Amino acid sequence: MYYNAPLLYEQAYSITINNAEAPLYYFFDYDERSYNINMEFQHFHQFYEVHILLDGKASHIIEGDYYALQPYDIVFLRPALLHKTEYPVGAPRKRLIINFAIPADTPCLGGMLRQALAPFDAEVPIYRLGDAERASAFGYLNDIFTLGKQPRTPLTELAIHSKFVEFLCAVAQACPRNTYVPQEFDDSITRKIYSITSYIHSNYAQELSLDYISKKFFISPYYLSHQFKSVTGFTLINYIQMTRVRNAQQLLLYTDMKIADITAHCGMNRMTFYYHFKDIYDLVEWACVEEAARALAGKKTYDTWQQGFLQILQSLQKDKVFYINVYHSISREYIEQYLYKLTYDLMIGVVEVLAASLTMCLVSPIEIHIEEAGQTAS
Repeated sequence: MYYNAPLLYEQAYSITINNAEAPLYYFFDYDERSYNINMEFQHFHQFYEVHILLDGKASHIIEGDYYALQPYDIVFLRPALLHKTEYPVGAPRKRLIINFAIPADTPCLGGMLRQALAPFDAEVPIYRLGDAERASAFGYLNDIFTLGKQPRTPLTELAIHSKFVEFLCAVAQACPRNTYVPQEFDDSITRKIYSITSYIHSNYAQELSLDYISKKFFISPYYLSHQFKSVTGFTLINYIQMTRVRNAQQLLLYTDMKIADITAHCGMNRMTFYYHFKDIYDLVEWACVEEAARALAGKKTYDTWQQGFLQILQSLQKDKVFYINVYHSISREYIEQYLYKLTYDLMIGVVEVLAASLTMCLVSPIEIHIEEAGQTAS
């Protein structure tokens, strides 16, 4: 545990309040990450996220834009924003991730909370604070770290919520003095490639091609293809399609739009969309698995399975628009098969744990008796 650093830290320590489907949700995750688990492509989620690097160097890619990070930079990510963190080769880097949801439409408090959340909407939502303002903001997070060690009661959870709102307010008040400036790349081609990725994220619904982009950015198609793959790990066309697919997946999960409307909105046809899945069933299975992971939130043990089952039902109720859309796009039978598999996988784990304990209690004495009988016979 680190006590002398600006932020208290304990590896694999976490604090959770409610689940990701709840109107008020918190997950404080103190851990480390390394190069070998970098995400392949940017992802999204429907809650807010705060990322604070605690040592070493890393970078964040937000909607195709590259941002270099140093210790104690604060990254604010609003819901539905495509992003990923990239950690360099070498020792793992410590970081604090905070996922949260706050009902900003709370009567009387709505306007105030929107002001506290305003930094998430900045063009560059990364904050590098001066020592005094950083110490003030991090003081609230350290209070939360300490509160998380106390017995969990409604009052400690309310105190954690209160401290976190104070943290948001402290950062919002310090915004005018933010000193973070995006890094300028030493080589012009890397700078140009990230200008292109940013352009793709802003214009993915338009007709984009290698020829069109090479002309727009004054670079030969051959050279662009080679350099784009070298910098991003993707071919230009694959990157365009992945950006479209990620945005389409988001619309599939969180709106009642039909697949034909979604693909048109994202600038691609159905065949392009389905290319990323074997068929529509594969597509819907992906979406359902994403929803199930959020609904269960790790509640799959003997002690927590009942809460996990309840969260599945709550997820169905909350996202009924999504499941009705699946119902109309596929069939009732597919929904039933999905729910059967989801609940079966949840229950079989519990049954196996109980069966193992029964085996230890019932079989072991019999084995001992047989062994003793065999020794007597000898």
